[in-house]
Order: sequence, then C-alpha cells, then structure tokens
Amino acid sequence: MHTGQHVPKVSLPTVNGTQFSNDVLEGKKYLLSFFPFASCPLGHLYLEKLTKLKEEMGSRVQVVAVFESELDHLRKQSRKHMQVFPIVADEFRVYYHLFGVKKSWRGFFTAFFRRFKSVVSGIAHGYFPVELSRRMLSMPLAVLIDEKGDIITMYHGKDEGDHMPVEQVRRFFDA
Repeated sequence: MHTGQHVPKVSLPTVNGTQFSNDVLEGKKYLLSFFPFASCPLGHLYLEKLTKLKEEMGSRVQVVAVFESELDHLRKQSRKHMQVFPIVADEFRVYYHLFGVKKSWRGFFTAFFRRFKSVVSGIAHGYFPVELSRRMLSMPLAVLIDEKGDIITMYHGKDEGDHMPVEQVRRFFDA
C-alpha cells in the first residue's frame, strides 16, 4: 500500500467481542494505526495519547488500533484503556503484510535504549512487556485515510516508540 491508493476493506475481531470493518467509517477521516506487540509499553503510551485526543476532539477523531496479537492476549493487555475506538487483533499479520509494516531488530533495540525513560514510564503505568516473540520486532505504522477512503499519509516508525506525532494526527482531523 502507498499514499494515494484506496484503502482495502479491513475486517478484524475487536477486544470487545465484535467484528470491526472499516466500512463503518465510510465518509469519515480516520487513522489506522498499527502497533507493535500487544504488551508494548511504548505502544500503549501512544494509545493513551490518542485516547486523550479523541476525548478532546470528539467524534471528529476516528482511530482504529491494530495489534499483531492473539485476541485473548490483546484483551488482557488493553484492559486499562477506555475503549473509545476499536482495538483489533491481526493475529496472522494479514494487514501487517498488506500495508507493509516493517520488522526491525535495530528498531527494537534502538527504542529500548533511546527511549528507556518512556519504556520505564510505560511499565510504571502497568504496561509490562510480557511477550517474548518475533512480534516485538514490528515497527509502528500510521495510515491517515480521508473521507473518500484514500490513503493520505503513511508514517513508518523507525523504532517501536516512533509513532506519528499526535500534533500531525490533530492537524489531519482539524483540516
């Protein structure tokens, strides 16, 4: 996938037991945000920021949080979040592959050392990285999609804590 393409249909199970389909967002702008593994402290801190943005801006902000995880594991890891938007599991990496989410050993280790304070903060917030698997190597990807369903921007994180700046997300929904 790349900028300018029409986003394909996305259909995944949610942590609240329903099936999400991006068809429900037809005619709306939204952020499709791919996160590293389900217990990633940096991913959950970013999810908290997106939740605050949604609370501030209301219905203008539409976010879909995609995690490479088994659904039951993701449910346990996302309990701390008020679910103001869909949190979905892509256990078999179908959409991770389709959207070109990158994996990187370097990005994993860079985040740990470069963002050590944030990792510790995430752990202090209760997001302890309990998973040891290749899923830890997935880098964040943010996809901004317009009302017509076209991809406006794709932000590929260089390490696990390199998410699209919240201010950029805010500007997208303000425009």
